[in-house]
Amino acid sequence: KERELLLKKAQMDYEDELITEYVEILQWKFRTAIISAETFLACLISTGIREEKANLI
Repeated sequence: KERELLLKKAQMDYEDELITEYVEILQWKFRTAIISAETFLACLISTGIREEKANLI
């Protein structure tokens, strides 16, 4: 049981890290005008980030 919980936590940590890196890439693309504000917001929402939080980013 403990091993399963540790594996689940590791998986969740890994997914969080990937999402963080993806958001950083999106921010860079937006700042350098590669993507529009609408695309930026849509991509953030598609990653599972709530719209309220996405608007703050």
